[in-house]
Amino acid sequence: MALLIGAAGQMWAANPSSVSEFYTEPPLYHSTPDPKKEKHFGDVGVTGLKVRIYPGVVIKVEETVPGTPADGKFAKGDVITGVNGVALKGRNPYVVLGEALTAAEAKDGKLVFEVEGKKPVTVVIPALGAYSATWPLHCQKSQAIIRGAAACYARTLEYAGGSHTDRDKERHGIGGALACLFLLSTGDDQYLPRVKSYFDELG
Repeated sequence: MALLIGAAGQMWAANPSSVSEFYTEPPLYHSTPDPKKEKHFGDVGVTGLKVRIYPGVVIKVEETVPGTPADGKFAKGDVITGVNGVALKGRNPYVVLGEALTAAEAKDGKLVFEVEGKKPVTVVIPALGAYSATWPLHCQKSQAIIRGAAACYARTLEYAGGSHTDRDKERHGIGGALACLFLLSTGDDQYLPRVKSYFDELG
């Protein structure tokens, strides 16, 4: 325990004073945002909600992805102040939102976002159950995540045909290669034709 406390203290001391003074708990993760800077956040799990971190660790909505649980429920610029009764102020937003997503997936999939100046917004994501004690081994939730990710990557690799658009160029970059590697790692033969066609397109 003393070792953990000592390590936490060192990590706290290593952070700028602006960080240590802002947060109500030791910033133990490298991802802890600097309250004086703007930072990319991106997707909030599978909600379809994309956000960005602004100075003061203000979480603002950038957009919602069409066809996702959050579609049409937020406006660009909405400020998210909490989720499922947990305030974001003074906390690492990656940790708070990550814990909320994990808890929601284990129960009914419900996420209730507090939005500044507006009524709470409810978003329901797929309920996958809780992680098993041996996860990722012998874990139904882990398997469900893998299946969902594989299906998503397989769709991403689909060739639209015609000229190579910017999306095609991005798809044929390192991201596409990593997607192929992930599909192969599943051991599911249904993805072999998709991976083969990807590399056939590269010539």
